[in-house]
Amino acid sequence: KGKGKGKCKAVAGATWPKQEDSGDGGVKKAKSWEGYEDWDESSGAVKRKASSNSVAGEEKKKKKKKAAEWEEEEEEENEMEKKCKGCTDLEGRRFNFKHIVVNFANVGATYGKKVLGKTGDSRLFDWEGVRRCVRFLKCNKKLKVIGVINENYRAPDNASRGQVNMPGDIEKMCETIEETPRIIGTNHGSADDEMTIKCAYRRNCPFLDNDNYRDWKQQLRDTKVRDWLNKVQELLHWHYYFDKGLGSFDMLEGNVPEHLLAQGKKMDKRDLWTASRTG
Repeated sequence: KGKGKGKCKAVAGATWPKQEDSGDGGVKKAKSWEGYEDWDESSGAVKRKASSNSVAGEEKKKKKKKAAEWEEEEEEENEMEKKCKGCTDLEGRRFNFKHIVVNFANVGATYGKKVLGKTGDSRLFDWEGVRRCVRFLKCNKKLKVIGVINENYRAPDNASRGQVNMPGDIEKMCETIEETPRIIGTNHGSADDEMTIKCAYRRNCPFLDNDNYRDWKQQLRDTKVRDWLNKVQELLHWHYYFDKGLGSFDMLEGNVPEHLLAQGKKMDKRDLWTASRTG
C-alpha cells in the first residue's frame, strides 16, 4: 500500500499515479490514474465501476423480462380468438376478439335502474355503471373498449346531484370514445344503437348492449351491415348484468362454446354435456 492511501486496496495490473515536477519545486499530481480508469473511489475505497458490458447485460435482461410480460398479456388477449381460430364472417374477415364496442347509454341506464333503484324513462343513467363495466372489460377480460355515447352527454356520477361530462378516468380506460351526433327526428331516435352496430361491424368485433336489436335486423338500410348482424348476432352480441345487492358488473356468456357458435352449429342440451369448451 502507498503512504497515505490506507483506504485503498492494491489492485492487480494497476499502478499508482505518477507524480510530476510542477516547475516551482513542488510536486504536481497526475491528472489520471493509470490502470484505475474503471475504478471508483467515491466510497473511500477503490471499487470497480460498472463496465459497459455489465450495463448492456442488465438492459438485455430488462428487455427480455418486458418481452415475456408482453407475450403473457398477448396470450390473455387472444384467448377467445384461439377458440374461434380461422372463423370468419360472410365477407371472409376474421373475427376480432381484442376489441369490444359498448353502448354506454344502455349500460349507464341499466345500472341506475337495477343498482340505484331509479325509476321512470329519464334520469336513469349514472356514469358509475359505465365505469364498472369498462373496468371489468379492460382488467378482467383484457379487452380494448370502444365506447358509444351521445355527444356532449351529461349525467350524474355515483348518484351525485349535479350532472357532469364523461369522467376522465372512464375515457382513459377506453381506446376511443365514439360520440353519436344529436339528430332531430323520430327516424333517428336510436342513433346510438345504429352507431354501436356499425362500429362493431367495421371492426368485426363483439358489441355489448342488452337491447335485442330485433328491429335493426330488419330495418338497417346498409345491406352489408344488416346481413352481418343477422349472421353473427348470436356470436358477437354480448349481454351483461349488474348484481343488485353488490352493484358488481358481470357478463352473461351463455352455455355454448364460441367456436361452435362461430361455425353456426345448433346444439341440443344433451350435446352440451359433452361439448368441448376449448375448441
